[in-house]
Amino acid sequence: FCALNKHYKKMVLLNVRSDYGEELANSFADSASQLGIQIVHSSSFFAGTTNFRDNVIATFKMKEFDAIFLAAGSKDGGELIKQSRDMDVTQPFIGGDALYSEKLANIAGKKETAEGTVVPTVYKPTFNVAQPFIQKYKEKYKEEPEIWSAQGYDSIKLLAHAIERAD
Repeated sequence: FCALNKHYKKMVLLNVRSDYGEELANSFADSASQLGIQIVHSSSFFAGTTNFRDNVIATFKMKEFDAIFLAAGSKDGGELIKQSRDMDVTQPFIGGDALYSEKLANIAGKKETAEGTVVPTVYKPTFNVAQPFIQKYKEKYKEEPEIWSAQGYDSIKLLAHAIERAD
């Protein structure tokens, strides 16, 4: 996506210090290198960090780059995006599936702050095939399902199908 669709040449790579964050960051760095994307700055941070301004954002803000790859969850990611926007960082954020959550926009503050953040997903609530699941979920839990609910539902359905076929 970054190289082929957006033609990004220079990127910043940020990750939370966890197995998820480090593995995703390493995977992205390897792919970026193969596609000719230069990582102009790489930095990691601890989960639960509340101030990204001095130790993370200030270290890359003045560099020349096209986008930021962020390997973190919605809580840390939302806070980092919010503080980056407060410091006039305008480049787009791209991240892993852990950023895919309404919580990201809530934590980032205004919806516009997280607007344009790109994350992969296999769940799209507007697909017709998802409508029966969404309706049942909303009736039972009185809220919109997130990706993890949909993936859990699909996993159980797949497991049930496999058990039925095994008999």
